[in-house]
Amino acid sequence: FSPGSVTLTAEDESLTLDFSIIGLTKNNAAITLDQATIKAGDVTITATAKDLTLSDLVPKWVTNYIISRATDFLLSKIPIPLAVMVRGSDATIDVLGSTIDSSGHVTIHADATVDASGKAISVQTPGSSALTSFLNSFSAAYSQATASAKINVTGTELRPVVIQAAGDVNVTSQVKNT
Repeated sequence: FSPGSVTLTAEDESLTLDFSIIGLTKNNAAITLDQATIKAGDVTITATAKDLTLSDLVPKWVTNYIISRATDFLLSKIPIPLAVMVRGSDATIDVLGSTIDSSGHVTIHADATVDASGKAISVQTPGSSALTSFLNSFSAAYSQATASAKINVTGTELRPVVIQAAGDVNVTSQVKNT
């Protein structure tokens, strides 16, 4: 008998355009093992919550030379003096009183990414009155990005958490806030 691999994955991803003026997102990816027993070869448990823009998915040179220039061009033609971005991503893995018995490697990873970048553009119109010109010279932007990536390993005296493997055991989390 040769045990197979076990993979548990939770993903919640959203994609917005780079020139959005209003963005409200909350991505949540969660996995809970509550008094579970996993017996396998390699065991991989991954929770991924990502709030991405188009720029996150393409090479950097495409962002720098095409997307940012196109965004600036569009916003210069249609000036929008206000931008509000409130975005969040939470990735959580809870291992509660469980046993993981692996004849290979164990990987437990939580990953949260959020991008709340925004642009607000004001444009002064030639020939406008002093008051109109003054009012058109203002723009405002508010951005809030919150991300968390948590792995909670909780046991009790009667129900401890046991993770044993013939290979490596990696428990990691990663957060990227922009």
